[in-house]
Amino acid sequence: MSGANPSQKKRRNKRKTPPGPDQAVIGWKEEEFHNLVREMGFLPEWGAQFPTAGSTAMDAPPGYMTLYATFFREGNFRLPMTRFTAEVLKNYGLHLSQINAIGLPRITHFEFVCWALAPSLPAFAMFNVFYTVTYTNGFYSFNSRTGVTLVCSVPLKSLHSWKQKFFYIRGGIIPVDMHYRAVNEGIPKVDVMADFAKQEWYKKVTHKATAISQVEEMALVGAGMSLRWFPKNPLGVPVYGYQGKLGYSLLNVLDPKAAGAMVEAVQEDGKPTWLDQFRPRFLHPTNESFAAYANVALGEVDEDDLVDPTREEIVVLSIRSSGRSLEDLISCSAHAGPAQGAGNEPVNEPVGDDVEILVETAHQLESRKKTKTGTLERREKRVEDKAADTPRKRPSTLPVLDYVVVSDTLSGLGAGEKPHGSDPDDRSTLTEMMKKKALEDKKRKLDEQAAALLASKKAKLQKEVPVAPSESDIDMGIFSGDRGNLLEEIYAASALTGKGFMVVCFVMCDSSCV
Repeated sequence: MSGANPSQKKRRNKRKTPPGPDQAVIGWKEEEFHNLVREMGFLPEWGAQFPTAGSTAMDAPPGYMTLYATFFREGNFRLPMTRFTAEVLKNYGLHLSQINAIGLPRITHFEFVCWALAPSLPAFAMFNVFYTVTYTNGFYSFNSRTGVTLVCSVPLKSLHSWKQKFFYIRGGIIPVDMHYRAVNEGIPKVDVMADFAKQEWYKKVTHKATAISQVEEMALVGAGMSLRWFPKNPLGVPVYGYQGKLGYSLLNVLDPKAAGAMVEAVQEDGKPTWLDQFRPRFLHPTNESFAAYANVALGEVDEDDLVDPTREEIVVLSIRSSGRSLEDLISCSAHAGPAQGAGNEPVNEPVGDDVEILVETAHQLESRKKTKTGTLERREKRVEDKAADTPRKRPSTLPVLDYVVVSDTLSGLGAGEKPHGSDPDDRSTLTEMMKKKALEDKKRKLDEQAAALLASKKAKLQKEVPVAPSESDIDMGIFSGDRGNLLEEIYAASALTGKGFMVVCFVMCDSSCV
């Protein structure tokens, strides 16, 4: 077309051959880097390094790769990396260091949603249904596809200066080949699986869209996406609870209005620890992997390993239950804790037929519940009355399970760390906090009653007891009308003796003059 805008042709060509990687210069403090290393539990053998002044993301020394601090904080990314993240990068032919800080959270969010809804294995083909690859300013990202139901309701907002907050780490930390996409390879495109809308997993994932947000560490551990957890009990299990009931869907973590919280429960003896159950989901570095990538430079392209941009390969992994079940959790206490502030009641999302739904085991607690039922019902009624005027989500229709609560905080998650400025009550269990609050309420009520009783007694005394006489009243008392003139009586009595008056007067004079 002769009248076509030449800038449109230029943009089309630019899309086919995107520019090179971003060359932002290091721009954050080394102290922040060391804080990140401690928070994320980087091991010394991983070789995390802070770049020298003036370095860029492409200046990583041989054997090292570049990562960004935002990946770990806003992006919910952890090391070791999960196999699912590696699968997505491999099938798109992308290197982790080429992913935009807003694009990586779409991968971790999708994985979290899959594990939270049901113990079904998330797969690259499922992720590819919802997203397409984009390219902007040297980085690849993911945009929602048109014509599919959204799985993400609110993506991350723009992140400022994230490109300047990078560091170097040994390439063998991720023990798989990651293709560093050359600028002449274009944007990767993979066809979507056929009839995806009819599949059961699609209905589960799209049942309720959730926002991308920074997830607390305990929730990532509960979803099997992080190994950064130190339970108080070796058989501890991270679960989501609300008003003493546990077993709610982890999707509530992504709802800012949900009033529940992550707590620690205990599974029965004989079961593998929670971390051991999900350790195979991660790609663990080895001495062999560090040695294999010791001399590989970031951005080095092997001509025999180039990805065909026109390829249509689709990898569909089986979607099945992992065998994970929460039925084995011991039910020993109905009181996991009080309501967590004002907010909506959490919901349990449908999980399908391939998952064992949580079942009620309250018969194990009947003997203990009888002594506490009255108190619990009154407390729950007060909470319900308080929240009656606020909008609420639909109540959960699925049964929930009772657990032994060991911890309701994230304190002590770091290796040998104690949070600075933490509240002493952070180390208390929910039951202890309930007892403490009940005692404080009772003490305050007694103090109020005592103050009211004291005020009543004071008022009664002031009403019944006459006002004390003043000094002038006392001085004039000798001329009191009730008793007559005291001096006249003394004078009359002295007439009989002749001496008594003088003696009395002397005594009176002596006492008054002195």
